[in-house]
Amino acid sequence: MKSLNQIKKQIVIKSEEYQIQIDAPISLVDQILNSDFYKTYIPNSEVISHSDNIDFCLNVVDSEEFSFEFKNQEAILSGEFNLELTFRSIVVTAEYCLNYVRQLHNEYVINGSAVSKGKKGIILIGNISGLGKTTTTVNLCTKNNFKFIADDKVLVNNKFEVMGGARYLHFNKQDLFKSLDTKFNNLDTDGLSQFIEIDKGKSTIKAFVIPILIQGIQETSVQAVSLEEKKYILYELFTRKIRGCTLRLYDFNYPLQSIDTHKLSLQRSKFVNELANKVDLYMIKGNLPGITNAIQEIVTMKD
Repeated sequence: MKSLNQIKKQIVIKSEEYQIQIDAPISLVDQILNSDFYKTYIPNSEVISHSDNIDFCLNVVDSEEFSFEFKNQEAILSGEFNLELTFRSIVVTAEYCLNYVRQLHNEYVINGSAVSKGKKGIILIGNISGLGKTTTTVNLCTKNNFKFIADDKVLVNNKFEVMGGARYLHFNKQDLFKSLDTKFNNLDTDGLSQFIEIDKGKSTIKAFVIPILIQGIQETSVQAVSLEEKKYILYELFTRKIRGCTLRLYDFNYPLQSIDTHKLSLQRSKFVNELANKVDLYMIKGNLPGITNAIQEIVTMKD
């Protein structure tokens, strides 16, 4: 009799309109299905029973050597099941491959949080964890009548619109337990909608904001980033998810190679330059009321 590590099972994860088929041992597939991890890690995701419109196939193979092979619309993830290769590794790799599919269709996932007001979207960004993106996002929604779009991962298209993202709040940093009410921890869309309004539509990007939250500071500093620096910051932001810059599996010992192409890079560079010319980027330093008030002023500014 075959073990559960030898018997394979297929599942399809759908993120927006894109679908990835995962062929993996039944034991690991069951772990994916019994955990909320894929819902928090892959934006707007759901498992569907069957599809004839698969965009990408990820095959998970038992092997003594950990490896990742990528070619066109297929990839092979190899490793020792439940040891170096876990269900989380599969989900992380699936999202990585989905980022390739999205960019083929001029859509992008970026790290950040997003809110909207009057169909104008504000995207809060910053590579350093703990700047105050999530805290600012929740306070904009609870105290300033903004709508919640996403936290941690934000979906953007080439029409300069925010399309959605990870509609799930998870306190993955200790500071969040101090700055936010714990009732917001581990809430999905249904749970969040009990406290704040959710924007499930599309909003035109009004501005990018790098918040630097410093409790106790009295003055608020608002600095518009220059065009040259803005192009650099945004290109890096829109590139990270497809080049595996910080993505490592196997207990952070195996960095995934870039799945970017020159064609996609040229397409992304053109888009980012157009975006930088159209949308402002601000660095705002201050306490929480100061930052949220500054964002309120930005969203009401005339285009």
